[in-house]
Amino acid sequence: MPELERFDIAKYFEYILFSSDMRLSKPNPKIFLGALGHMKLSPEDAVYVGDDLSIDIVGAKLAGMKTVWIEHCPASKPAAGFSPDAKVKAGSCRDLAGILPALM
Repeated sequence: MPELERFDIAKYFEYILFSSDMRLSKPNPKIFLGALGHMKLSPEDAVYVGDDLSIDIVGAKLAGMKTVWIEHCPASKPAAGFSPDAKVKAGSCRDLAGILPALM
């Protein structure tokens, strides 16, 4: 929540679920599926945006979601078979507006 508040973006989220709320750790796909279930969405109808290839992207992919990676470290490599569907450079998140419709 501190990051969402620091960037003043919490107001844009209809529902927020933290892994600690479920007593699980990412990349467990149950976290992602739990959030989708609460919002009555299927994985095919959602896109996960995350900044960690090994937990955010892998977990969302295991749940069947499309993913966007916020690239902080270009040298990072995705886990085998878990490449993000798109990426944006950190600080360029406004580019999401153009990327998300193409993924849906």
